[in-house]
Amino acid sequence: MNRYLLLKAIQLLREHTVLRSKRAFPGVYDFRQTTASPHSLGFDFSDSRFVHVGDQLFFEPILRQLRVHGFTVKVIPTVAMREYFVDAGYSVVSVPEMLAQDLRVAPIWMYDSIDRQERTRRFVYINSADHGMILPVTNHLTKYLMRLLNVEFDERAADCRPHKITGESALINGITGPILIYNDSVDSGGFRLSKMHYGKLLEIAEGKQREGYTLVRVGTNAERTGNPKGLPFPHIDLRGETSVLDLFRLLGSANTVGSISFDTVIAHLALLYEKPAWICMRIFSKSHAEHVRRFVWPSYLSEHPVSIHYL
Repeated sequence: MNRYLLLKAIQLLREHTVLRSKRAFPGVYDFRQTTASPHSLGFDFSDSRFVHVGDQLFFEPILRQLRVHGFTVKVIPTVAMREYFVDAGYSVVSVPEMLAQDLRVAPIWMYDSIDRQERTRRFVYINSADHGMILPVTNHLTKYLMRLLNVEFDERAADCRPHKITGESALINGITGPILIYNDSVDSGGFRLSKMHYGKLLEIAEGKQREGYTLVRVGTNAERTGNPKGLPFPHIDLRGETSVLDLFRLLGSANTVGSISFDTVIAHLALLYEKPAWICMRIFSKSHAEHVRRFVWPSYLSEHPVSIHYL
C-alpha cells in the first residue's frame, strides 16, 4: 500500500472513531469547546495532498455566504488556488493568522495536518463525502455551519455557485469552430482507474473530433512529462501551460462548448459555465457513486438545468 492510501485509511478510521463523536450534523464536526459566537473565521485548505482544486470550489461559496452575513473571513488556500481566492476578494493569510481567528474551519481530511495542540479547540471540520447529506454539497455544508453558528440562512435561496473568473482565454485564440476541453488525468485516486476508463474518454473524444470539434488537452507539466504520448487524433496539447485561472478562462470562453474528463475539476468548471460535461466516473462504492451523482454534480442548487453525460 502506498503512503497516500495508508494515510487515507488512517483518516477514514479516525473519521469513524474519534471524530464521529463530534459530528454535530452530517458533514460538520464541532471541536469548538465554546458556545461563544465568533466574529472571525479562518479557513485552512493548505494541504494539497488532501484538499484539491475541486474541493476548494465546493468551499469558496461557504466563505462568501459567511462574509454576506457579517463575519470576517480569512483563508489559506493551496498554492495553486491562491490567485483564485485573491481574485474573489478574500484575505489570504499565513498559518499563524488563520489560527488567531475566533473559529477555525478545515476539511476533515486535514485533521492530522494541523498542529496537535490546536486541532481540538476552536475548530470545526467539514466533510464533503458524508453520505448523510440531503442537499448538494455546498448548500448542505453552508446550511449546517450556519446552524452551528446560530445564523438564519435560507439554503435554497442562497447563491452557492463558486466564484467565476471572467474573460476569454488567449491560449485558444485563432481556433475556429467549437472547442472541447479534454483532461485524462486525476490529482488523486488514480488507483480507481483502469484501462477501460481511459478508453471511454478516448472513444468519446475521438468521435467528437471526427464531428468537427477541436480537442484541447489540459493537465500539469508533470503529467505531460510522465505521459508524453499524444492522443491518437489531431488535438492541441496545453498540458503544463495553464494555471488554475487559465482553466477557468478556457471553459468560460465563447468557443468552448464543453468538457470531457474524469470526475474532476474540469467537469466542475464546465458546469459552472453552464456547458455540457462528459464525465467518466472513477471506481467508487455503490453508495458513494450515488452520493456523488446526487450531491456533487453539481455541488450547488441551480435554476439552470445541467447537462451531464456519464460515460
